[in-house]
Amino acid sequence: MKIKLLTLVVATAVSGSFMGLAQAAQSSDSVDKQQMQKLLAKTDRLERELASLKVQLKQITPVGVNKSKKSKIASTTPQTTEEHISKILQATRYAHGFSVMTSPFLGQRDVYSLGSLIVNVPSTNADLHLLEQRQKLENYAILHNEPVSPYALIDLSGGIEGQMSYSSRSSFITTVEAGVPASNSSKTDVDLTRVELDTIAELGPWVTGAMLLNYENGVPLSVADTPGSRVTNSRVKVDRAFITIGNLNRFPVFGSIGQVNVPFGNYFSYELSTPFTNTLGQTKARAVELSFNKWDLYGTVFAFRGDSYVSNSNTINNWGANLGYKLKPLNYLTTDVGVSYIANIADSKGMQNNTFGNKADIVAPPAGEPLDHRVPGLDAHIVLNMEPFTLASEYVTATKHFDALDLGYNGLGAKPRVWEIEGAYGFKLFGKNSNIAAGYNRSWEALGVQLPEHSYFGVFNTSIWPYTIETLEYRHDVNYGAGDRGYTWGGTYMASSHTQNVVTFQIGAYF
Repeated sequence: MKIKLLTLVVATAVSGSFMGLAQAAQSSDSVDKQQMQKLLAKTDRLERELASLKVQLKQITPVGVNKSKKSKIASTTPQTTEEHISKILQATRYAHGFSVMTSPFLGQRDVYSLGSLIVNVPSTNADLHLLEQRQKLENYAILHNEPVSPYALIDLSGGIEGQMSYSSRSSFITTVEAGVPASNSSKTDVDLTRVELDTIAELGPWVTGAMLLNYENGVPLSVADTPGSRVTNSRVKVDRAFITIGNLNRFPVFGSIGQVNVPFGNYFSYELSTPFTNTLGQTKARAVELSFNKWDLYGTVFAFRGDSYVSNSNTINNWGANLGYKLKPLNYLTTDVGVSYIANIADSKGMQNNTFGNKADIVAPPAGEPLDHRVPGLDAHIVLNMEPFTLASEYVTATKHFDALDLGYNGLGAKPRVWEIEGAYGFKLFGKNSNIAAGYNRSWEALGVQLPEHSYFGVFNTSIWPYTIETLEYRHDVNYGAGDRGYTWGGTYMASSHTQNVVTFQIGAYF
């Protein structure tokens, strides 16, 4: 009815213009032939526009309404399940069946701010982050009155990172058995430090699967591995893979099982090098986790069979828990405070790579990594983000001393502990997201874990090209004293140089 009324009004107005033009032409003898030709040409053009307008009005049909004035999508009595699913798909954002996309899920991102990409999410509590992404997707659909597709949604993400580095010392910590190399020689390097492909599968409202593949960029860690250089060792490996059952919009408790970084510690950092806290505490394992997230509180209990053990290597022998609180009291202020506990810190990646990882090749029988006693670990962290400033600090410690034969320091059992603090400032540089950060790492009795005593760093990063991050880092390390010794199954470690300076440039491309 409205369309017919619009057509009538337009036609009446144009017809009135025609009559006025004709009357003016007849009543005015002073109008010359040239002006009359212009008026006739204008009249002819208006008639053609009117005819075109009528054709367009006939072709207009309101979106979602058919000729019977009923919405095809709004039909509530489908005859079959297939028809029902088909009509749902017509209403979703994935109307043409496109179920594979690059992250993040909602497709709303700044190509110069890549923290939302799956490949750059925190390595700890990754399952919680994915469920929060799913929650955002469902909330978006509810807000826009769009049902979420019942079919699997596959999210792809990845990253490639290359580095160039200069170190003022070719060796900083060495074993007494190997001797102390010349401390005045420098080292330069070019390395491909990361090649990662992540696949996240949203298998309906309750099930999420994750497969995160990376490649081996270092030399073999154990004599049991195939010998060779880091190039010949460039094997693709499963970095993490897990299944999560949960939906935060429907129930605050969820569970995960698979190969994960267990939620011991937070390890938030702008540092390009590995922070001391990450080396001592971060633990990768094939674990089962039970978590909750409600009222700004989050927490997890977890259990797994670790590589190090006291009496039996064939049972679940390690477990832990974490508890954290995220609060956003103001629009520009967010906080994250948490504590964590693990029953045996000897299973951390730093301990396995630097301290106990080759113990299975030395001890026989029994094979594996037997310990005199377990050493629990504690972690506490805080992150304050008040745009454009960020302040973060974390402390990781063993709760008691290792046996001197397992991990020693200056003839006694070591009790390694580390602390890290840093601050960052974000700003725009030529319209690109950039930030500068500075921080300090401190360790105690961690020479056997091959950590220096002090480390100071400064970082600048920006995003010159879309989907890239360019980072420049300067680090100054101060070693333990010349008379200090750290004992492990791999040998007796000592400082080969008192200080070293390291400059690293990295470019990363992400999707």
